[in-house]
Amino acid sequence: MHVNEPAVHLIAPSDNFEVVDGIAKITFTQYLSGWLTMKLATAKNFYEAVDVYFREVLDPESSKINEGTIVCRTVKH
Repeated sequence: MHVNEPAVHLIAPSDNFEVVDGIAKITFTQYLSGWLTMKLATAKNFYEAVDVYFREVLDPESSKINEGTIVCRTVKH
């Protein structure tokens, strides 16, 4: 899962920038990403999906795609 975060651009002078005791301080809004607000059950679901994909499709010890949860054989009638 990739998080889409907007870039933060500051142009001085700005209310978001100040120097306090010789240290530059910048204030900006930090948006909550999906990773920070995700429930444990959802994270486990993502983990299982990636694990199944690796085992069934990307397994480095296999030279073929395995039939399983992701890839299913279709039967024509």
